Amino acid sequence: MTKLETTPTEENTEGVPENDYVSKRTFEEFPISSEVVQGLKDMGYDWATPVQAATIDAALAGRDMVVRAKTGTGKTAAFAIPAIDRIQDGSRVATMLVLAPTRELAQQ
Repeated sequence: MTKLETTPTEENTEGVPENDYVSKRTFEEFPISSEVVQGLKDMGYDWATPVQAATIDAALAGRDMVVRAKTGTGKTAAFAIPAIDRIQDGSRVATMLVLAPTRELAQQ
């Protein structure tokens, strides 16, 4: 497995919240459908977390990943956003396996 790094697509940091909970990438910068982006915006999510910024592109490309991060960092959305986008694109099959080590995480 290769190590994934969070890399913003632009150096324009105007409007980027200054905290450790968001990356410098908005969901509009990912190659996901406008419907998925709008759904995220409707729920109040504009900025990806660092774990999402580091993994969504690879997941969309169909790469195998092992992702480890602390609770509450956005791992579930990092897997769910590409899965939903793949379903939205009209293909009737989305292939993704997500392993959760505890019942509490599995219920998310």
